[in-house]
Amino acid sequence: LNYSSINSISCVEEAVYAGTETQFFRYNNADNSISTFSKLNGLSDINISAIKYDQEINVVVIGYQNGNIDLFYPNGVVNIPYIKEANIMGSKKINNIFIKDNMAYLSCSFGLVQLNILDAEILDTYYFINNGINSNVFNCYIFDDNINDPNDLFLAGKIFVSTETGIFSAEINNSNLIDPNAWESEFPVFQNNML
Repeated sequence: LNYSSINSISCVEEAVYAGTETQFFRYNNADNSISTFSKLNGLSDINISAIKYDQEINVVVIGYQNGNIDLFYPNGVVNIPYIKEANIMGSKKINNIFIKDNMAYLSCSFGLVQLNILDAEILDTYYFINNGINSNVFNCYIFDDNINDPNDLFLAGKIFVSTETGIFSAEINNSNLIDPNAWESEFPVFQNNML
């Protein structure tokens, strides 16, 4: 099994979690031990594309290139195959994972998926459409309401999403994020180096 070609990584104080094409492993910083997991001993798939550890729940959220999702707990794995099995044209790859308040935000090749970790349930999918085609979502980040620097108050309580067509933001407490009009375009992508 492959240990050298790491596709994704999540670091916390006590450990490093890494995903490769064939497996997932944890490096323990305290005793330098490595624990490995693959389809042979618990994972649901291969080709890990994103990984994120949540200390609050003690779970590793694992995303795969085909859209499959595993919630890796110390006592077992919960598989969430809904994106993998969905009737979506094109790639279903999970590019990145952001976790806040027991929710995982999965940046996918077709949009942003909100996953309730505790219930193992997909709540919503947000699409960023350009010329009738769903934009590839690379990443997202949610800022807390408490911003220390007054110059950064415009970030407070907002979710930012980076896509191939630009960066979008919205109030995280907006109950209608499914509506594309709830999102503001922050920084459009400029083609051919034109400003």
